[in-house]
Amino acid sequence: MEFQSDRLLATYILFYQERLEEGLAVDRKASSPYADQKTLNDSAKMKRSLLANPFEKFERKRFMYHCKDLNRISFSPVLWNQLMEKIDVEKVKAFFFKELLAYYEDYDGVPNQGDLAERFDVVGEY
Repeated sequence: MEFQSDRLLATYILFYQERLEEGLAVDRKASSPYADQKTLNDSAKMKRSLLANPFEKFERKRFMYHCKDLNRISFSPVLWNQLMEKIDVEKVKAFFFKELLAYYEDYDGVPNQGDLAERFDVVGEY
């Protein structure tokens, strides 16, 4: 499985951008770089952040790959096939979406849960 890194980056930035525009806490620290409009407008800086957390760690373990020349991020085909045999991807997405909601519960919550779930293609209960 692979996807275009610019599309992922746009979704990543949009999440923080919307929180900032709605006056919500963007992270646990007020000094978070994501709380600064200038940082959110710097796509190179945001891409470095995205690729460092957690992709760099996954890439080091060879779970994922980032091909800068093709602007693609992909899972290891062997790992992806093994995962697809053993898990229900929809349940995993719902689990992590629920974790996102729980994380932001103490930071003004996530007011647009339905829209966000649709954007992240999360189905089922969360």
